[in-house]
Amino acid sequence: MALLFACLPALQPTPVALTEGLAIGNVSAGGRRPMPSDAIIDAIVAGKWKTPKEGDTITVRGSARPWRRVKADKDGWFNAGGYLFATVDEPTDTLAILNAQGDTFAYVNGEPRPGDPYGYGYLNLPVRLHRGANELLFAGGRGRIKASLTPVEKPVSVQESDATLPDVLTTDQEPLWAGVTVINAEECATDGIRIRATLSDGATLTVPAPTIQAMSARKVPFQIPTLADPQIGKTRLKVEILKGDEVLDTGRFEIQVKKPTDLQKRTFVSGIDGSVQYYAVQPAAKPSPDNALVLTLHGASVEAIGQAAAYAQKDWVSIVAPTNRRPYGFDWEDIGRLDALEVLDIAKRTIPHDPLRVDLTGHSMGGHGTWSVGTLYPNLFASIAPSAGWISFWSYAGGWNPNNGSDTENLLRRSMNVGDTLGRVDNTLAEDVYILHGDADDNVPVEQARTMRKALEGIEHPHLQYHEQPGAGHWWGNQCVDWPPIFDMVKHVKLDEDPSHVDFTTQNPAVSATLDWVTVDQQSKCLEPSHVVADKSWDSRSVHVLTNNVHELTLTGLTAESFVTIDSDTAWGRQGCLTLARKNGHWTPTELASRQKNPERSGPFKQVFNRKFVLVVGTTGTGGENQWARDRARLDSETLMYRGNGAVDIVDDKDFSPQRFSGRNVVLYGNADTNSAYQELLRHCPVKVRESRAVVGEKEIDGPAYAALLVYPNPYDDKGLVAVVGGTGLAGMRETDRLPLISSGVAYPDWIVFDPASPGSIWADGFFGNDWSLRNGETAMAK
Repeated sequence: MALLFACLPALQPTPVALTEGLAIGNVSAGGRRPMPSDAIIDAIVAGKWKTPKEGDTITVRGSARPWRRVKADKDGWFNAGGYLFATVDEPTDTLAILNAQGDTFAYVNGEPRPGDPYGYGYLNLPVRLHRGANELLFAGGRGRIKASLTPVEKPVSVQESDATLPDVLTTDQEPLWAGVTVINAEECATDGIRIRATLSDGATLTVPAPTIQAMSARKVPFQIPTLADPQIGKTRLKVEILKGDEVLDTGRFEIQVKKPTDLQKRTFVSGIDGSVQYYAVQPAAKPSPDNALVLTLHGASVEAIGQAAAYAQKDWVSIVAPTNRRPYGFDWEDIGRLDALEVLDIAKRTIPHDPLRVDLTGHSMGGHGTWSVGTLYPNLFASIAPSAGWISFWSYAGGWNPNNGSDTENLLRRSMNVGDTLGRVDNTLAEDVYILHGDADDNVPVEQARTMRKALEGIEHPHLQYHEQPGAGHWWGNQCVDWPPIFDMVKHVKLDEDPSHVDFTTQNPAVSATLDWVTVDQQSKCLEPSHVVADKSWDSRSVHVLTNNVHELTLTGLTAESFVTIDSDTAWGRQGCLTLARKNGHWTPTELASRQKNPERSGPFKQVFNRKFVLVVGTTGTGGENQWARDRARLDSETLMYRGNGAVDIVDDKDFSPQRFSGRNVVLYGNADTNSAYQELLRHCPVKVRESRAVVGEKEIDGPAYAALLVYPNPYDDKGLVAVVGGTGLAGMRETDRLPLISSGVAYPDWIVFDPASPGSIWADGFFGNDWSLRNGETAMAK
């Protein structure tokens, strides 16, 4: 292939764009699929990938797809359609910074790296280029791709774009958290670096930086010192990376100094991964403990500060906008949903308001978030008000939903049930609801709103308001969110302090377990909807409960000697709370079992990504297996940085111990023979992944190409989970590269083993029982 990249002097920092390449389309199945179908990845996993030439073809579903030559336009964009392939010739081994936009992921000389499908432009990744021809392969996201390479100028550098910075308030008395991307373009991890922040008045604060993996980038937290004499306006911030007394690089930023009643950005350290996140506040003009508090969720491509700015300031309500971790983020599900809950908790602790006057609203993707979060947590909100909101991934966003699927596919689909908003619409009975939509919306069809109105009318919702704005499209000005009738509702509603009636549905107690005085602790059938209808007398001494798909539940707020009727059984409840479990077909009092599945620790697989998780790289396999583990952990870390503004610790298995990482979930890369932490953490797990062998209870399969995911309790931590991303050999491990683990709209059961005979198909999957056994769980095997 022709030379596509001019050789540069070693220290010249000018980026050089790719201008020619080969493109191929229609080789993969799009949409939100837990098992993407992709002929290019199939070839890479099977070791059959060959450098393409113009005119070469790939056969997909009986049709030959050709590689064709393409050139970038004057702005550097390729209309690739599917994949873009290019080569870069180098006279010597060298290091460069890759900036690609529009791609979903890339392979650089076979190493997987995350893409920038939304074209943010701030994903700058260090890559190795060897002497001779280097292969760059980009998977297209939204049709267009551009890419450039810049020779490395500094081994460790600070990136001035994409910083997470707070506004400084004149009343701030403590240092504020911030985050900045640090690029490590060295062949070894950083050790002992620090971050020094200096403000324009000379105030300085230095903090240690976490380890940044070799040839990677990481969002690094640091603290901004307090201004001695804060003045309204802008102040300069200098951020230096230090190694001993040496300054490795310097970044310069501006931050805003504001009054406490101004529109503002605030920051916090997330318990999900230890990263620094921000949220925006439009504070009440007159702070008061009697005020309302509104959580507002933004739409796709919208920043949280822009969402908060769309509301006019009001005397009586503070409006708080979380980020969903990014303008696109996670559709307010998965980590995006957790971000909303973290911000709500902070707002409730720091902003004066009446705790009974908390409400939820949002527009577009945020309208979906309002439906999703509002139906999951009806105990948190007095009212919900979705504007231009879509219902679910299956109704609008291309979710995978097999028709008449196999047993294995049906279990996989069930793992996504928490995304089924309609399946728990009865939870809105605890809230006032206002639905707002433009009747000419060409982005989110108005049928989404009409479907939800029909569903709420079907349950005879007593507090439903609905409005279609005639002739209005998707966005019709700030009134899309700052709609007076919505705030009229907010002004008058309150949470019920002591409801006597509860009607509650949950698809997964690990996500949503409680409504008022009823908590579903365990399900009978994992991730099927669990339903509880409960009533108590005015003095809480007589309680009637009806359940469906509930194995264990807890009732709180009982008085002494409460008489409880549950389904066809009776029990006496002591003062405070009563936990009941279904045993041999009857309900009996019991104690909460911390070692069994419960709301604080359960599956499915992606629950591991919710508790400051650490990624553990296997180092006891073959050279290829060890390199795969390192590459895959880096891919997941960098993907979370891009998609979720995240920051994740990566550690080798030999440096891992349960004591060192106490209180954190763990993700192991490899298998029992390639990752030394596996045997210690998963010795009792009935699903085992070893070299050339996978074991599911009494069944065993041999071969090096099986891929697997599983999650299981950490034996050293009553709340901790351990997950495995791996396979029975290098081919199986590479098969996991296709799985979108850090993405919304997909999910996986407690465990799953993929069949290499048919790429993207399942050999077996299942849910563990409440006791984490296979015997009391569900298993599906391919036929």
